Amino acid sequence: MWRLGFERCDPVRDAFRICGGRPDSQPWPSRSSRRHVLKGLELSREICDRALEVTLGLKEGDNNNNNTHNNTHNNTNNNTYNNTHNNTHNNNKNKNSLSRPGDLSVLYAMLYNNDGNAEAYTRSNKIFSKTDGTRLNVKEHVDPSLFVLEPYPADVAGLQVYDGKFLRWVTCDGEGSEVEKEVGEGFGAMILFTGKAFHAAYEKRKKSQDVTINPTLHRVICHDEVRHALIYEQKYEKFFDV
Repeated sequence: MWRLGFERCDPVRDAFRICGGRPDSQPWPSRSSRRHVLKGLELSREICDRALEVTLGLKEGDNNNNNTHNNTHNNTNNNTYNNTHNNTHNNNKNKNSLSRPGDLSVLYAMLYNNDGNAEAYTRSNKIFSKTDGTRLNVKEHVDPSLFVLEPYPADVAGLQVYDGKFLRWVTCDGEGSEVEKEVGEGFGAMILFTGKAFHAAYEKRKKSQDVTINPTLHRVICHDEVRHALIYEQKYEKFFDV
């Protein structure tokens, strides 16, 4: 089971995890690191909350017990990206202002070592793709989340998602990725995909003629360079049996 704060998971990767609903529930390495990471957290919250609103039609007032995002956009209690970024990061005395009851989301700052020790570990543990035999840092899987966001795509390739229509793996980050080719070199992009909780919620709300949106199968491939990645998993208590 993962833990908050820093964890050396295995020779493949290190992680620093922040609980979206209680971002100050673990110690920070420095005030500067807190400021920069929480900037990414608030941006990720805003993007995923808007995506949830657009796809599932959830708006302010849909949930009266504050367990989801209903006060994210128009409330003035520092829950939006703009309000929190402008007012809270420079006010470390008011740390509780970032807390949101019922928000089980997690922000991951990941370091993939991609060195000899990592390679030995993946080979000895037979971490290879079942579809094409590629050696992997993280096996093919779907997340339990609503939405998953990579707000700042990594410079080194790693994240791949499976294209079920054309039956192929698509590289999403790193130089020369298919995302970069699509948006153009020098332009930014964010990578957003769905998890199991979104699939379940969508199935309950969709009409008979609507398409099915399956959880996104994805994986992390190996590379010969160190890779840094920031991943946000949107999880609200309302959508989980806890």
